[in-house]
Amino acid sequence: MANIGPVGKVMFRQKEREDPQCSKCQDEETNMHVAQCRGADSDDVFKTTMEGVDEWLKQSPKQMAIAIRELILAFREAREPIWTKLMTKE
Repeated sequence: MANIGPVGKVMFRQKEREDPQCSKCQDEETNMHVAQCRGADSDDVFKTTMEGVDEWLKQSPKQMAIAIRELILAFREAREPIWTKLMTKE
């Protein structure tokens, strides 16, 4: 990830924040950290965001939607995707 979005690390470097820490957990806030943070309320925010993603994925072919969702969840959980979920045939 490029770390060019408005995250703590970038905003601190641009002198727009006093520190680069995540307000939820105090780790350095990078683009990757925002997607994987386990600080206060972050699971609720992720769940709400995924509801919107799931709604959007309804427009996609079923297997593609399953693959995208599994890859997002694997990234969020810092794990390898469960490849068998991605390779099932209808």
